[in-house]
Amino acid sequence: MLIKKKVLWLTVTCLLALCFNSTGAAENTGTLIVDIKGFADSEGYAMVAVFDSEAAYKEGSPKTAKAKARVTDQKARAVFKDLKYGTYAVAMFHDRNANGEIDKNIMGIPKEPYGHSNNARGIFGPPAFDKVKIELDGPEKQIEIKLN
Repeated sequence: MLIKKKVLWLTVTCLLALCFNSTGAAENTGTLIVDIKGFADSEGYAMVAVFDSEAAYKEGSPKTAKAKARVTDQKARAVFKDLKYGTYAVAMFHDRNANGEIDKNIMGIPKEPYGHSNNARGIFGPPAFDKVKIELDGPEKQIEIKLN
């Protein structure tokens, strides 16, 4: 009788652990959908970067996720799956000539249209992290960016 109780307890414990791990992971990740509008034409790509910290955003090094979305009918969409719940910033630019980088003039000012989450704008440079940060705290979050 004691052995049956131990086997039952062990079985229930293992099942609970499996259920917790499989649902726990799914509950702590979500999908971020970024819709971009305001393209002057449908040339090239929307290059989209997701930053998971203020430091990464300031450095311009998106360690979290990047996407290259074709511009169609003057709009684009990038979908980022399995992101951990948390605070993120999104930056993007219209890579019109498909060279993989944002073209700038001699003074370092972007020649290609760009945008950020919350449609935030900077005065001399990119907007502050506090203005662009968004919260992913559910299974799906959709944001819209309008090009500058």
